[in-house]
Amino acid sequence: QNDNIGTNARVEGKMEIISPPVPGNYDIPQGLKNSQNNYVSAIRNNGNTSSSRSIGSFRSANDDDDNCSISVKSHKSDANSRISSSSLTRKRHGFHDFMSLLRKNRNYRIYLASHLCQHAGDWFVHVASLIAIEQLSPDSGTAISILIATRMIPMILFTSLGGALADIFDKRKLMIALDAWNSFVALFYLLALRYKSVSFLYVVSFIRNSFVAIYEPITRSIVPLFMENDDDLKSAVTMNGMAWALTLTFGGTLAGWTAARLGAASCFLVDSGSYIVSAMAMCMVKGNYCVREQDRATYSGEKSSDSGFKRGGRCETLFRNRRLCMIFTPVLSFGKLSMELFGYLVSCKFTMLVFMKATGNITRGSADVINVHYAHIDGDVAATSSRVGIIYSSVGTGCLLGPFVANYFTNIDRVASLQGACIIAMGINAFGWIGISSASSFPSLCLFNSVRSFGGSIIWINSTLLLQKLVPSKILGR
Repeated sequence: QNDNIGTNARVEGKMEIISPPVPGNYDIPQGLKNSQNNYVSAIRNNGNTSSSRSIGSFRSANDDDDNCSISVKSHKSDANSRISSSSLTRKRHGFHDFMSLLRKNRNYRIYLASHLCQHAGDWFVHVASLIAIEQLSPDSGTAISILIATRMIPMILFTSLGGALADIFDKRKLMIALDAWNSFVALFYLLALRYKSVSFLYVVSFIRNSFVAIYEPITRSIVPLFMENDDDLKSAVTMNGMAWALTLTFGGTLAGWTAARLGAASCFLVDSGSYIVSAMAMCMVKGNYCVREQDRATYSGEKSSDSGFKRGGRCETLFRNRRLCMIFTPVLSFGKLSMELFGYLVSCKFTMLVFMKATGNITRGSADVINVHYAHIDGDVAATSSRVGIIYSSVGTGCLLGPFVANYFTNIDRVASLQGACIIAMGINAFGWIGISSASSFPSLCLFNSVRSFGGSIIWINSTLLLQKLVPSKILGR
């Protein structure tokens, strides 16, 4: 279809295909009215393009047949140039859109299965480690706070490293390697329980969450590479959030039940197995997901930005000794990538949104302390485990409903709608916390936890969409 599109087109708010004739008029998205020359050039050069990134898809207003759709491709994958087909007609993202994406996109379908397995294991460890701390240091808020610190501090220290790795190497291969390593690390929890050592539990938690921190930006930045347009990206990000909430809803209950019946050790075994399954699933994903290599393939005339890795690059100029070169090359490259990130944050117009998104972690630690405190029953480990699982299931229920409801009121082509959803959700989140502060019973605590997570999940999904829409792929990992 694309090779036979006529080259004569006029752009005056509508586009007409002169040869061959295609029935129906095609509305030009608002974003294209400011770049009509580039748009016509993209059509005329369409037969020579080889990029896998699609700027837009235009469908006849009078005919829903697939033969009337025209794909317009561009060499550049700059996020600011993405134009979605939903600009033509405002599109509601519902269950049908999710199923359609899963049917047509094999790689994303497999990735989502891996995503589900990985997060299911995460919640088993999350619940089991809280229960283990409660058993080893009963009713100790300090012990729980230290455990939470072993989760949060690695996020501060190693997330930027994961982002840099995501922007240099193949994301799929990195995910497989990290999944395999985490499946091994999870087994050390069993030693901590065997010797009843709280200190060793903290060490294992810190190591495991260090690799989780590296994994997080990699798995998030690979999603746009699976997608062809912004509509699919919005559906995918929403499904990722719903999958996370689904694993929390059922994983929390199952983890609590498993810990109560079989002990916390069984939860750590489940986590190890889930990472193995996740790695096997990612091995089935096809394609190259190294954005640096794609940039070099697209812009063959540009100078490689990671030349320090190659023989004869800057590293060997500075350090004639090859061993010193091997040591300092990663340091120099990481420093260069960090400077690129700093320069980008200085020049872009949404820097404060990036930092504002991170403030959501301020409340995560306090939520765990409060939840475990309310779940504790003196002398009854099984009942305590079950109540912890129920609390996290209520959190998962709110996370599952939030993005699904917000989908009907947001449009990825209207950035203001994503921002508006985040602002309203902040009020919902605050209302949930006010309710938690005055909760007088276990059911009311679960209810307001659902309200809190309902707002929090809307903020998380829509702020993620904002970043993925506005940030170029080559810097998205960082």
